[in-house]
Amino acid sequence: MMAGVLVILGGGTLFFGREISGYTDRISSVRTELVQWASSLQSYVAIKSQYETKIIGYTGVLNNLIPQKDKLIDLRKDFQFLAGGDNIDVSFSFTGEQPTASPNISTIGINLNLQGDMEGIFNFIKKLQNFHYLISINSVIIEKKDQVTVATMRGEVFFRK
Repeated sequence: MMAGVLVILGGGTLFFGREISGYTDRISSVRTELVQWASSLQSYVAIKSQYETKIIGYTGVLNNLIPQKDKLIDLRKDFQFLAGGDNIDVSFSFTGEQPTASPNISTIGINLNLQGDMEGIFNFIKKLQNFHYLISINSVIIEKKDQVTVATMRGEVFFRK
């Protein structure tokens, strides 16, 4: 009888020992996954913080280069200011809004007509390269008429919708 009890106790100990060993392996595995998950979460938080910090800076630059449409009202004055020191006469007109693939950014066509001396016109074009709005010049025609150089420029200005 005692031997039967010992066999039952030994079998129970062996059975429960294996079950406990299996549970400890599972717990160890879950702890490892938890450490990896926590590490991934910390990496995500760090990356998200860097992204948000950089996106704020780039958004500011983008907002300066690509204005809201209403700010383009003063574009004529900006072009006259650029030409002011070079004795160039500037006439400017919008040619219409152009469709774009972007839902947030669009363009509006522009015509610039410049009259003055050749050096002044080239200075204006150099200044236009560093203009505070994003402008794409598609064509430039420069002609010499009598003593005056005439330049006709066509392009587009980008704006935010």
